[in-house]
Amino acid sequence: MTSPPEPTSEHLNPSKLGTKEYWDQAYETESHNFSADPTNEGQIWFDESDAESRILRYLSSQDLPASTSFLDVGTGNGHLLFELVECGEYDDDGGAMVGIDYSPKAVELAEKIAKERGVEKRVRFVVADCVKDELSAAEWVPEGGFGVVLDKGTFDAISLSGEVLEDGSGRRLYEGYTQGVVGVMARGGLLVVTSCNWTEEELKKKLLVNQDLEYYGKISYPSFSFGGKTGQAISSICFRRK
Repeated sequence: MTSPPEPTSEHLNPSKLGTKEYWDQAYETESHNFSADPTNEGQIWFDESDAESRILRYLSSQDLPASTSFLDVGTGNGHLLFELVECGEYDDDGGAMVGIDYSPKAVELAEKIAKERGVEKRVRFVVADCVKDELSAAEWVPEGGFGVVLDKGTFDAISLSGEVLEDGSGRRLYEGYTQGVVGVMARGGLLVVTSCNWTEEELKKKLLVNQDLEYYGKISYPSFSFGGKTGQAISSICFRRK
């Protein structure tokens, strides 16, 4: 995994990791590899930190209804959704499980894997941009919104884009993230964001600008000490829609 650029003031330096072209090429390669070898499902983001297992355990601790609906933003190869389906805690005929990605190549790969795993009727993958598209008007959004929205590295990638919002404000693209995501969340629904680019406090600062969100909790990871300071390699923060 390529190391992200260091933050400069309040923003991250733009990187190729923030471009659609980069991800289209990456997922085209992974799709080709999967076609040649179905055991090769591609990269699992933050696997070295056991992030997916920790996210699943955290969600389990929240006593969510078996009918909870999930949205995976920037789903990539769909691996986190597949783990949710196969953990056995959520009804096969329960809430929607949807993964969106702005890369058609990622969606193509996720659909291939879903069919190989035999869960294609349980999950749905859609090409959609969580910042630029009007998500709340999409037909795949359940009535009342999703109970849980998951983001494993997507806010990171958007933060590395050098694009600005089209509203003329001059704000960076990632600063429009919460507007789109919160709009498809149910009242009382949860948003779990996992990042290696932003610290816990930085994530709170960036996302709590949306007054419909409140801090709800966090997932613990092994910590390290360096230079007299203690920290984590990644952060997973949970927000709740009021």
